[in-house]
Amino acid sequence: MQGLLGFLLSFVCIFNMAVAKADITDWFSYDEAKKQVYFKLTSAENANNNGLNYNGYYQGNLTLKVPVNWLVNISLTNRDANATHDIILTKPFGMDNVPDELTGESSIIKRAYIAPLFSNETDNLKFTAKTGQYWLFCGVKGHGIDGMWIKLDVDALLEVPAVDRR
Repeated sequence: MQGLLGFLLSFVCIFNMAVAKADITDWFSYDEAKKQVYFKLTSAENANNNGLNYNGYYQGNLTLKVPVNWLVNISLTNRDANATHDIILTKPFGMDNVPDELTGESSIIKRAYIAPLFSNETDNLKFTAKTGQYWLFCGVKGHGIDGMWIKLDVDALLEVPAVDRR
């Protein structure tokens, strides 16, 4: 019985590691020669944070890391049947002054936003990464203030893009 239990626990651990690794490669890739990074984000990916999430992440628990001057390509698909979602590149906000609502005009880099998408719609965004710390923020009323944002760090010391999940 102990042998079977040990085998099952080993299988579960290996399976969980494989799933954890596979989930990131489904939505993150880069071309070092072209200096381009690709993030495929899905709003309301799961029930985390009541569906107010990108790929299940919210309130800064995911940081996308990009080297300076790389071309950032973000694809956003809305899986929420009940609400629109968008994405706007913003400066980081203090926890006591997170806005309730934003439009694309609030983007810190001109045209670095995706307008609100209805269920099963997809749109894309491209911009050149400039040094700094940013948020990818859902500007739909009540979403960002309720935690629908992740981080984007652009760093001159990075050689290739990375993802930091906490």
